Amino acid sequence: TFFMLSERSEGFAKRNALEMCIMQLIDRIDRGFKAANFPRKGGLVDGSLSQQDCGFEVAADLEYWRDRDPDERLLREMHQELRKLSPDATRWILPHYLRYSLTEKAKYTRMETSFFVLSLVSRSDGDFQQIAKRLSSMSGEQIECLAKVLEHLNSESDWSEYMGESIEAALATLKSLER
Repeated sequence: TFFMLSERSEGFAKRNALEMCIMQLIDRIDRGFKAANFPRKGGLVDGSLSQQDCGFEVAADLEYWRDRDPDERLLREMHQELRKLSPDATRWILPHYLRYSLTEKAKYTRMETSFFVLSLVSRSDGDFQQIAKRLSSMSGEQIECLAKVLEHLNSESDWSEYMGESIEAALATLKSLER
């Protein structure tokens, strides 16, 4: 009986520590991105994209959220379009992905967080330059916040088993940006 109570108490302590860590990360996200306003008209997508990949639909989809509170639908709509966003749009949308990635729901749907992580993985110099450009309007504090959330995801077995290599690659990209 003592062993079962001890085991249950240990499980509660671990769960409580995880919840505290997540609360601290959410607080860090809220502090770090409090000034991340919705971008000006015309500043939603990367203007250097090729004609066929210019992102007019992405801009229209994002414009819908100008006066609305972002929710899971936004993350689902944008998950494959993250590489098309301007630096300001990236800075605006990023805290929504970060908060969502810390939820239990994100562990089960995986799609939004997976694409978000993959959008930070550099497979070539061109990818690296594109990621650097997208993150260029973010402060050092915001980049550090992004890295802390990725580190947290990688420390959770659900995420590390599912896409640990991609999380590590995204962290390596962020580390390379510091140089």
